[in-house]
Amino acid sequence: MGDVPVIMDNLIQDGRTEPAVVVTTNSNYIGAANQGYPVLRNVVLPFVESHYNVSTKPIDRAFAGLSMGGGVTSNIINYDATLFGYYGPWSAGVGVRATTPNVAAPYILLGGGKWDFGLPNASQVAALNQVAVVENLVVPGAHDFNTWNELFAAFAGDYLWHPEAFLIDEITTLKDAVAATSLNKGNKNALTVKLDQAYKLLAKDKADGTLEVLNGFVTQVGSFQSAGKLTAEQTAALTTTAQKILFNVGYWQQ
Repeated sequence: MGDVPVIMDNLIQDGRTEPAVVVTTNSNYIGAANQGYPVLRNVVLPFVESHYNVSTKPIDRAFAGLSMGGGVTSNIINYDATLFGYYGPWSAGVGVRATTPNVAAPYILLGGGKWDFGLPNASQVAALNQVAVVENLVVPGAHDFNTWNELFAAFAGDYLWHPEAFLIDEITTLKDAVAATSLNKGNKNALTVKLDQAYKLLAKDKADGTLEVLNGFVTQVGSFQSAGKLTAEQTAALTTTAQKILFNVGYWQQ
């Protein structure tokens, strides 16, 4: 009922996603959650990497699940957030802990149906988004395959391998914060241009350029504070969000 092969074939044919190996696991046999699902880590992943032409970099792989599988996905993040670069915990509320180490490194697409009892709570999503890179997708549907087909199609077609799709909110937040300052038009434009440039570079998979531009943004914000053009509070708001993006993009360049 999930129609994953059909969805993937259509997305690949339409050029909307990268060709990929999709592995479906039985959640009852991947090991214990409190041990980080050792069968998944020590058996499944090595098998796939040794038998198929796939990348061995965590940023090039994703894990998603529905309902109970959404809980499994959240548990993987909480045990080791960087085992995969992209996650989709769907119809399972918000099970990702904000205190998880490196929780700002992966890209997390929460989601559920509009009438789904597992739909993530909006306030919990907002709280998690303060420290993690999170999007929340609500689709027409309940706790059923109509919802899950839509979520998988959107995940594979619009979000996978697109960090800019996850970081657009942070970029927009920064631009809004710049606009709300008392900086003159020229100074605001100098900062906004950098943010637009960083987003474009991110969309072109040019992480080094993105980091360089964002570091320039942080430096310029600091100089505006030193010149008395920004308050300490304004500077903190701008730099905190910028540093979140810098950590996220920079983590995968190590």
